[in-house]
Amino acid sequence: MSDVVPAAGIITFRVHEDGPRFLLLRNARHGTWGFPKGHREPDEEDRACALREYVEETRLGEPRLIDRFREVTRYPVQEDGHEATKEVVYFLGESKDGTPHLSPEHDRFAWMTAEEAIDTLQFEDLKNLVRQAAAHLSEMTP
Repeated sequence: MSDVVPAAGIITFRVHEDGPRFLLLRNARHGTWGFPKGHREPDEEDRACALREYVEETRLGEPRLIDRFREVTRYPVQEDGHEATKEVVYFLGESKDGTPHLSPEHDRFAWMTAEEAIDTLQFEDLKNLVRQAAAHLSEMTP
């Protein structure tokens, strides 16, 4: 069994009259799009990690986390020269802020509809997270 690399992140959205817009960040090194996330520190809780990484990567105020949304993705990575499994716990959060000030880790950002985000994301697990987040938000609205 491979080692597990724990991480956490936030699927961030803003409310618009025609539906939510999701925040995607483009990784400066890989050119792939994703959500604010990062490695969990020893003894750090998942929620605390997700919020810390969000603020570090976007310089936005902490989002309001949405109850009853917690999804986990797992994928293989190389860590210190050996195979490992990265396990990322994602939360769903509402931002009132609009323009992130990106860390050097990212070179672009975009606020996208669920459809735009699904078309932009390269990995199926991230596309599924957008679908799950959009479904969760639609269940919350009357």
